[in-house]
Amino acid sequence: MLAKFRTVFLPALAVLSLLATSCPLRAQTAPDPQLADNTSESAPVEKSNESIQPGSPVGVRIVEEASPTTPDDEAIDSQIDQNAMVALLKIIDLERWSMHYKLVATHEPRSRHLRYFLAQDAAAALFLASQIEGLDEAAIGIHSPKDVSSQVLHDANVCGLLGAILEGGSSAVELGSNGILALKNRSKGQDPATARRGARARLKEIDALLRQRDQLVAKTRGARSVVYEDESKLLKNFRDRTLFEFSDLYADVKANQRSNNMYYALDVVGSACYMASYLIGFKSFANSNYVPASLIVGLVADGLYLPSAPLYAWAYNKLNAHYLSRLSQELNERFVDTGQEIKDAIPKLHLDAKLLHESYLSGGIDQQVADRRIAKLFLRIGAYELWARRIDEYVAGREVLLRQLARVARQSNMSGPPIAASFLGADIIGLNAHYNLSHNEKATNANLFGGFVTTTAASAFDFGFTTGWFIDDEITYHRLRKLHALPEQLVHQRITTLDELDRLLSNQAAN
Repeated sequence: MLAKFRTVFLPALAVLSLLATSCPLRAQTAPDPQLADNTSESAPVEKSNESIQPGSPVGVRIVEEASPTTPDDEAIDSQIDQNAMVALLKIIDLERWSMHYKLVATHEPRSRHLRYFLAQDAAAALFLASQIEGLDEAAIGIHSPKDVSSQVLHDANVCGLLGAILEGGSSAVELGSNGILALKNRSKGQDPATARRGARARLKEIDALLRQRDQLVAKTRGARSVVYEDESKLLKNFRDRTLFEFSDLYADVKANQRSNNMYYALDVVGSACYMASYLIGFKSFANSNYVPASLIVGLVADGLYLPSAPLYAWAYNKLNAHYLSRLSQELNERFVDTGQEIKDAIPKLHLDAKLLHESYLSGGIDQQVADRRIAKLFLRIGAYELWARRIDEYVAGREVLLRQLARVARQSNMSGPPIAASFLGADIIGLNAHYNLSHNEKATNANLFGGFVTTTAASAFDFGFTTGWFIDDEITYHRLRKLHALPEQLVHQRITTLDELDRLLSNQAAN
């Protein structure tokens, strides 16, 4: 009996057990006939040239997502949509904060531009008149030293003194104006420190939302997971791009404030030395022993002006790098321009969203339900595209201004040192004539004539350059205004875009 049980019943039980376990396995893995038809060949995506190949990763994602999603999935999708809307609005708010700060920090009244030019140009004209008078008298002194007019030389000295007063005074006015403006901005909460704190607070909110989003996305699968991960990267890229622009603005404003004030202060000190030189020069008419003192003080002034323009550019670059480094350490961030990453990511997200929509339909979800579930995502994609396009337009418009500023900076760096070197050389010639040629009046006047030739040419160039710079700047200003490419116009365009995006997204975020 036991043998019969082993030979008959045990094999029968094994067969029944095998059948019981294999049936549910086949039920889980058998392909749905409708899904097989949808994925057996390339499926077009909303009139796009893109297509889904059956063996591609995209096709696999669609197969994975083909089954209808559960109510829990819909709830997670809703939370992710809400999170994305709020995070995007927060990033927009960060950029708006940056743009409003830019308007305040870079605003410069037109009256400042005109008054500084008028004072500097008048100073250059007075220096030129002083040098021409000195040159004329030195030329007379070569042949007839007795015919040199002390009164003309006195008048030349007066012109030089007035020029020094105007030049240094205008820089002192602008230096004081910068200080007053900085105090006003601080009292209104529009200073760099307040801007930095505001940006940091907004970043914390954005990063908290992005971390929350990562937790929600981790609960999704298949095509939904791919789409949401791609959007997370895009949100991070927009966040990084906005932070990059703020960091660049913050460092630029701080560096400009310090380097401009340094330039004005150096100009004030140099002009004060010139004034002292001219005042000592008046005493030399009665006592020639004051001549070397006047020349030495003038030489010190020339030495200060010689590196002025290059030193300003060097100081700006060093300060800019310094403030960028400090901000990076404070925020624990690396500032990266992710503009290209944004351009690459938007088309990919757009295609993935279409594939997700296809997967919903392939899984048997009703058309209206599928459209509703994907609508907010497509709305955000439209916002991303608009935002990226407007940023590119802003960058293109700003390039025109940056080229103009770079050209002016190059001209200043090239023209400033030679002008100062000409006056420095003339002072050295004057000292040599006083100490080594005092016994020969004609030789002294010949040396002085040579010095006046170089300083007169330098003064003429300085006057022409100052006038030409102002005219060119005015032409550029009106040309940029017609192109709507002035700094203020470009920033207002950015703010208008942000307001447009805000209106577009706010209603959806509230729903």
